[in-house]
Amino acid sequence: MIRTTVDDVLSGKITAYGEHFLYIVWEGEHVLYVGRSIDPVIRLRAHVGLSWQGQPNYLGQWIARHLPQSASWRMELLTLTDCKRYVQQHQTMNMVRYDDGSQLESAIEAAEAALILQFCPMLNIQGSGCAQLLEPLVSATPLASDVIMSELLGLEHTATENGGV
Repeated sequence: MIRTTVDDVLSGKITAYGEHFLYIVWEGEHVLYVGRSIDPVIRLRAHVGLSWQGQPNYLGQWIARHLPQSASWRMELLTLTDCKRYVQQHQTMNMVRYDDGSQLESAIEAAEAALILQFCPMLNIQGSGCAQLLEPLVSATPLASDVIMSELLGLEHTATENGGV
């Protein structure tokens, strides 16, 4: 595992990462995003719109909205070996096929699925199945959750002093 920051990855300070095909972006103790790529550095640059491959997505927009703090968010680059215990725990792939190396793409997909199940990242929109785990937070802190969802959806959030709409 390579532990670094969003800024180090985006600024090109991380250059040797070999078979680290999976990545986790943390804000403090909260996992914001889990992803996979043959080249996670280029992929993070694509998330934030710094490469030819795309416009900023939810993660990229979230990073941009929270600058300069987001530059210091932790990013972990993981190998398939780093993810093995999560794949075993969540049974996202037959372990014999996971270990033998003949199905690299399938193993990477299984590892990503297991990490998403393990950490329930807030910004993994597609197929995370973790929305029900966020419900207690939403119920306990409705104003904070409104702000989070407004930011995710790109909406302006305004609140009156009496809490009304």
